[in-house]
Amino acid sequence: MPGTVEGLVYNDLNGNGTQDAGEPGIANVDVTITDSEGNVVTTTTAADGSYSADVVAAGTASVDLDDADLPAGFVQTEGTDPTDVTVVGGTTVTEEDNGFNVPGTVEGLVYNDLNGNGTQDAGEPGIANVDVTITDSEGNVTTTTTAADGSYSADVVAAGTASVDLDDADLPAGFVQTEGTDPTDVTVVGGTTVTEEDNGFNVPDNDDDGIADSIDIDDDNDGILDTVENGGVDPLGDDDNDGILNYQDVTPANDANNDGVVDSFDSDNDGLIDQFDQDADNDGIPDNVEAQTTPGYTAPDGVDSDMNGLDDAYETTPGSGEGITPENTDGTDAPDYLDDDSDNDGVSDRIEGDDLDNNGIADTTELGDTDGDGIDDAFDPANATDPYSDPSGATVTNDPATELNNTDGTDEPDYRDT
Repeated sequence: MPGTVEGLVYNDLNGNGTQDAGEPGIANVDVTITDSEGNVVTTTTAADGSYSADVVAAGTASVDLDDADLPAGFVQTEGTDPTDVTVVGGTTVTEEDNGFNVPGTVEGLVYNDLNGNGTQDAGEPGIANVDVTITDSEGNVTTTTTAADGSYSADVVAAGTASVDLDDADLPAGFVQTEGTDPTDVTVVGGTTVTEEDNGFNVPDNDDDGIADSIDIDDDNDGILDTVENGGVDPLGDDDNDGILNYQDVTPANDANNDGVVDSFDSDNDGLIDQFDQDADNDGIPDNVEAQTTPGYTAPDGVDSDMNGLDDAYETTPGSGEGITPENTDGTDAPDYLDDDSDNDGVSDRIEGDDLDNNGIADTTELGDTDGDGIDDAFDPANATDPYSDPSGATVTNDPATELNNTDGTDEPDYRDT
C-alpha cells in the first residue's frame, strides 16, 4: 500500500523562515520523490505552492525541488532541499515547508572628499575597510566591508526599510561628513539593487599643515593656542548636540551682522573665526606679532617636529605646547591681537602701524583677503599662493620695533607707544 508525501513551497517575502499571512505559494515547481526502492515520482506544486504524491515503497524517500523552477537568486529560509522523509504505507507524511526568499541588494560608496565640496571628484579615493552594518525590516543584520575603491554591496533578506550604518571607528580621525547621512535608511525590494547615497568624508585642516584641526592645537599657525583664541569654548564643537557647529549655531541675538558666524568667535566680524584668523582685529598687524612683546619677538621657524600643529619656536621643547602668551599693552580690555587700539591713546592700530608720513591716514590701501587667512593681501606676501604660511605677514621678519612704524625711534612701535 503506497504512502503519501505532501509539502509546501512558498515565497518568504520577509525572510523570517515562516509563512506569514499574505506570503504566497510558489506554483509550477517540479518535485521529484525517489523512494527506498529507487522508484521515482514527479509532481508539480499547485497555485498555492502545495504538492502531494503517492509513493510506492515504504522507508526513506528523497524529496528534491527543481531549482530551475524557483525564483532567480533565491535563498532558502525554511526547510532543506533536497531532504529525506520516512514513508509509511497507508499514511501521509508532510515534508517540512520550503520557504524561499529573493534578497534585495544594497550597495554604496565611502570616499575621501579631499576638497570638501560634497561630491566625489576625479582623484578622490575611496575609503577601504569600513565596516557597514545593514539591519533589515525584520531585524536581520548583515555586515560587509568597503573594498579598496570604497564600494560595498550586500544582500538583504527582508524587503522594506533597512538601516545602513557605517562604523565610525573605521573612518579617518577627525572626519566631517560632507555628502550623505550616516546612519541612513534605504528601501529594499526583493530581486533589485538599491544604491545608497554616496558617503563623502573630509578631514578639515584649516592651515594646510597636514594636521587635522581636531588635533591641531594652533589651527591658524599664528603661535597662539586655539584654546586661548576661543576662550575655552570650542567653535568646532557642538555643545547642544543639534548637529550644528558652535560657531555656526547662530541666532539673531548672537550674530548681529548676520554673516552666519557667532560674533563671539569672530572679533573683527570678517566671517572668519579668531582661531582661523591671522589678523583677528583686522588692523594690518598679524596676530603673531601683536601677541608677542616687541623686544621678545620670535619669528616662526616653520618647523613642527612633534606634529602637534604648533611651531616649535613657541615651545620650550617640541611637544611641550606652551604657545604664545598674548601681550596686553594697555592692561585693559582685550590683548593686543584683539585690540584695535593697543596703547589706548585714541588712535587706531591700523593708522599707527601704517602711517609712515604721520598724516593721520594709513598709507597702505587694503586689497581684500584672497587666500582667506585673515590678513589683508596688502600685508600678506603669500596671499595667492600659500595661505597660513606667513603668520608674521609681509612687514615683520625679525624686529617689530624697526619694521613697524616707530616715529620716535624708541623701543616700541607707535601702536604700542603712548
